[in-house]
Amino acid sequence: MTHSKLLPTQIRAAFVAEGMTITTWAEIHGFRREDVYAALSGRTRGTRGKAHQIAVALGLKSKPPGNVPGLKKSAHEVRIAEGQSSSESDNDNSIKEDSMPAS
Repeated sequence: MTHSKLLPTQIRAAFVAEGMTITTWAEIHGFRREDVYAALSGRTRGTRGKAHQIAVALGLKSKPPGNVPGLKKSAHEVRIAEGQSSSESDNDNSIKEDSMPAS
C-alpha cells in the first residue's frame, strides 16, 4: 500500500495533534532525532539510505514499488543472476592480480 505524500507542515501538525514529540517518534522508529529534523526541514532530500527510510516512514515520500527488478538484490544475488558464483568472481580477481606485472 502506498501512502500519499504529506507536506512537512502536515506532519508537524499530526505530531501536535497526537501529542507526540519528534524525538519520541524518532526513538520509537530507531532513527536519530537529528536525522528526522533534517528530513522535516528539507536539509536532506531523502534519496537513499537512512534519509530515504525516514522520509518514507514520515510520509514525505511514497513507498517505492516492490516490483522493480533488481532493486533489492545483494551483490551475491546479482552474481547468481548473471550466472557467476561468488567463488568464480574470487577466482577472476586472483587471475587479474596474477597477470599484473611485478613492480
